[in-house]
Amino acid sequence: MTLFLRIQGSSIELSDQGSVVARRELGMDATVEHWTDALGHLAESVTRASWSTLVVEPCGGLVALGADGVAVRSPILPADERSAPDSGWCLKKFDAPWWESHTGGQPTPDRTVCKLSWLHRSEADAWSAMARACTVSDWLRWRIIGGAPDVDRLVTDSGTAPHTGLWNPAEGRYSDEACRLIDADRDWSSVLPRLRA
Repeated sequence: MTLFLRIQGSSIELSDQGSVVARRELGMDATVEHWTDALGHLAESVTRASWSTLVVEPCGGLVALGADGVAVRSPILPADERSAPDSGWCLKKFDAPWWESHTGGQPTPDRTVCKLSWLHRSEADAWSAMARACTVSDWLRWRIIGGAPDVDRLVTDSGTAPHTGLWNPAEGRYSDEACRLIDADRDWSSVLPRLRA
C-alpha cells in the first residue's frame, strides 16, 4: 500500500487509492508543535510498514526557518489567502508571459513566492530571522524522514520545486530575478532547498 499525505485547505490527511485513511484539522495558524502532533497521530493510524511507503503530495505555501532549523513562525499554508494581493503585485512587476517563461507558471497566491512577498512586507522580525525557506510539502517530508533540524538535509524535488513559483525549469535553478523581486538585499544563494539528485 502506498499512502499519500496531502494538505487540503487547513487539514492534513492520509489517503490510500483515493480513500481517506486519517485526517487532522489544524487551522491556518497552527504552530509547528501542532503539526508535529498531527503527524504523530497520522502515523499511529497506519502500520509502520505502510508509513514507510508514504508519498508527500507537492504543494506550495511557506515554512520559514532560522539557521538552526527551527521555524521562525507558524507554517503558511497554500490556502492562506493573505498573499492574494502579493500575487497581483508580482504580476504588476513582471507580466504573465515573463512568469511563464521564467518560472513555468503564474504567481498564484498558493505559491511560495507570494507567501515570501507577504512575509517580507508584513512581518519584519520573522523575515530578518529567516535563513531558509521551503514549501510546506518539503518541510513535511524533511520532518518525516528525520532530517530536522539539520537544514542541510532539507531538499526539494522536480515535482515540488515548481510550486514555489521561483523555479526556472528551463535552466534547472531558481530564478534570480524572481528572488530579487521579493528582496533585492537578501543573499538567496542558500535560502531555498537544493534539488535532490
